[in-house]
Amino acid sequence: MITRPVDRGRTPATACASGPWDDDAHGGIVLSCVLTIGAAAAATVVWALPPVRRVMRWWWVGPALLLAVVAAVRWATGA
Repeated sequence: MITRPVDRGRTPATACASGPWDDDAHGGIVLSCVLTIGAAAAATVVWALPPVRRVMRWWWVGPALLLAVVAAVRWATGA
């Protein structure tokens, strides 16, 4: 059984597959993108509620939307 060393310095944003055969890495990348987009959508829905929007300004949801855009681009490009 051949195992490869675990690279603990990788995050979902910097993870990359070893090749086209690396289904686990591709699945992990897609999962992290889907979860990021889902979390950003949830944050946007909460922010869109009038009582919340009166207290929280538009920039509160900005980081979540930025991460969603990055995740969508990563998912779309397959990088």
